[in-house]
Amino acid sequence: MPTMATLEVNYHTMLAGSPDAVLLLQRGSHRILDVNRRARQLFGLTETELVQTDLLALCPPLQPDGRPSAQAFATAVEQVMAGDVQAVEMTLRHSSGRPIAGELRMVPLTTAEHRLMHVRIIDVTPRQLAAALRDGKNALLEMIAGGAPLAETLDALVRLIEAQLDGGHCTVMLLNPDGVTVHSAAGPSMPPAYLAALNGLPIGPAAGSCGTAMFRKETVIVSDILNDPLWVPYRNAAAHYGLRACWSMPILLDRDTVLGSFAMYYREVREPNDD
Repeated sequence: MPTMATLEVNYHTMLAGSPDAVLLLQRGSHRILDVNRRARQLFGLTETELVQTDLLALCPPLQPDGRPSAQAFATAVEQVMAGDVQAVEMTLRHSSGRPIAGELRMVPLTTAEHRLMHVRIIDVTPRQLAAALRDGKNALLEMIAGGAPLAETLDALVRLIEAQLDGGHCTVMLLNPDGVTVHSAAGPSMPPAYLAALNGLPIGPAAGSCGTAMFRKETVIVSDILNDPLWVPYRNAAAHYGLRACWSMPILLDRDTVLGSFAMYYREVREPNDD
């Protein structure tokens, strides 16, 4: 019967089996000594790439509060070593540059030969996005109830959705009273000249993503603008501004009445996923 005094644990096996991303660091240098599969997935790096770097290389230079990441992490380690905290929030960075909102749970491991830190990383990005979406929806409802101008409300809506996306740019087009032509109503992150060029264009069976969505009264997914027949009249303009994908859905008052369209643009060939 093993006792705590004689029980030996294979740390690497425990690391590999953890459902969370786990790094083993050398305290002081923050050099990464070991990682598990989930950590490789979280950062989009191989084990070799991770163990050749340190934790600070996985962070942006500055945290959201303006502090240098090196300072923020050093403070966190001091607090952990003093027993004040076990978990801290820090922004990390995927190999693509995408920020990762991380909750770091740290446990110091000290032996006669090593000063180590076990770091478990929980990606709280989905939780933060869900909270931002909830708060943003409430703010939009308040704007509507307060009679805010339509342009301001649509701008707030578009910014809210863009904050939920990975590199997407959104627009709202509205159908003019003539029922045929459109005008740009919102698109704060899109090139103004591009939006201006859309004003007055007609909807139709091959009118890009938005014009076609309004014409068909159904969602239109174009994953590759440069190679889709719906975009033949407009592909040069899209290419000029680096736009490669556009997914558009009609805004319907009822089954037969179209008000406009909501679209998501991307600068790379892309199809929607379940999210």
